[in-house]
Amino acid sequence: MVEFPNPAALAAIAARPAARPPVEEADVAADGWTVEVGDPNAAVEAWQPRDPWDRAFGAAKGDRRARLTRPMSCVAREIGRYFLAHQAAPPHELQQFINAACGAAVVQIGFQTLSGRFPPGATDEAMLASAQPEIERLLSRLPTDASEVGFAFGRRGEQMLLSMAFASSDAELSPFSLVPDGNGEVAIEGVLHDEAQSFAGYVNHGRFAVSSCFVDPALERPRFRIVCKVDPEDQRAWIELVYAPPKRVLARPFAQILARRNEQVALTYALQVYAEPHGEPQVAPNAEQFAQAVVTELNRVRALGGLSAVRLNLDETASATQVATHYFAAALGRGQPTDMDTIALALLAGWHVTGMIRDGGFVSSLLPHTRDPGRWLASTLEMPLGRSALMMEGIEEIALGPVVLDHPDALGAVVVGYRFHHGNDHADDVKRLLIRTVQARRRMKLPPPTRLGDMQAVMQAELARVNHGTAQPMEALQRVLARGVNQFGADMRGYVVEATSLDALEIPAEVLAQPKLVLEIGVTHHKPQGAAWAQFVILVIFVDQHTTRA
Repeated sequence: MVEFPNPAALAAIAARPAARPPVEEADVAADGWTVEVGDPNAAVEAWQPRDPWDRAFGAAKGDRRARLTRPMSCVAREIGRYFLAHQAAPPHELQQFINAACGAAVVQIGFQTLSGRFPPGATDEAMLASAQPEIERLLSRLPTDASEVGFAFGRRGEQMLLSMAFASSDAELSPFSLVPDGNGEVAIEGVLHDEAQSFAGYVNHGRFAVSSCFVDPALERPRFRIVCKVDPEDQRAWIELVYAPPKRVLARPFAQILARRNEQVALTYALQVYAEPHGEPQVAPNAEQFAQAVVTELNRVRALGGLSAVRLNLDETASATQVATHYFAAALGRGQPTDMDTIALALLAGWHVTGMIRDGGFVSSLLPHTRDPGRWLASTLEMPLGRSALMMEGIEEIALGPVVLDHPDALGAVVVGYRFHHGNDHADDVKRLLIRTVQARRRMKLPPPTRLGDMQAVMQAELARVNHGTAQPMEALQRVLARGVNQFGADMRGYVVEATSLDALEIPAEVLAQPKLVLEIGVTHHKPQGAAWAQFVILVIFVDQHTTRA
């Protein structure tokens, strides 16, 4: 059963004083920010020094663990350019764009800069000779667990800047193209450096929509293969990959990717605008009005996207409001780091939500230098995880914990969107799992499986007993298998999966690889005693082609 913190854990955090989250980032310039990508092979080819500064940094790095990569060098260059122009770090929304535009698929990067001044007319050679100790000092700040690093030198007038970007990857990704293939798909394969009970991927479609990516059920975790289909009208599209650790529903992002039609075209960042064309920016004077303004604007945007309105759960919102500042303080180094997971999981649990929760999405965003709820919403909906929490079809309720700061201004919120089970019709879920099976076999150059059509009614009847609480999932599986053996005169095998996500289903490779696969899949849900959410129960039965009956 999935583990959620109880309401007392949330109350304990709320009872502590919360530090003010720091707001130190610069704002995004009105004309945006352009990244000259240039080389279509930068993400997969080995790093090579471009100038004496690169050679000096490479030599000074020596045998440190982190690899010098071209994407991370691009990130370092762009951070340096921004620092020289604004004397501050780029804001988070621009930073994640820079990372992805450069081809760095990591979720979070760290960076260090060193600045100095030289007299007018000083040559790069003279500056390099004087800067050797500074390069060593910069490298002394490189974390020992960093897996990749990049370096850049920049100058603006008399100012010189050394910048270093680094990251510790959560997964080892195989080389892949950022440009969709002939089918409009981007396929990402790799190995996660952690345990996972499930993987998922999300890709933006147009201004409003988000879609789930295909997760190959044939790969045994922690290996993964996730295929995301890009809308043919989109010139570029954000993709986010996440995983859920065992017994957890809080998805952890491990890759952010910006797919594009041409890897050699410069990419310009500009915040998507959803507000009315001629409306003045709103100003939220307090947290309550900020929350109400977000819900109003969100429902207007959902209507534009053809989605139904959501309602604000007032009781869960009250809980979220009490801990929102604690969350951002922890996220920005001013609080206890464990508070972030506790707050997110406790809000996802929805202890004050009525109805049987199917699933939920969590998103958090703190946007500096604004008091406009419309701009906060636009920034949050820029990424797939924000859309999956707020713009996914079927979301009915949200809980929103607002934060309003001044000196400087900032708006933030932790938000959860809830979807519910209504009845026991899981035909769409079965169809989704069958499509995944067909796609996995197609990749193996095998024909689609044949369904055990006569077993569908039997499986539905047994799963209905599980849904009503009169049978256990394993009992239902045994009954279905016994009926199948008697009906078809063939040996049959099967297994049951209980999870909060359909993506938790793995189909063993030896089953998928059968030349002629005959199977049936059934899905229901039930709510174990004391659980916050309902759980899916997935039954898979198939004819055992490796045995014969006398």
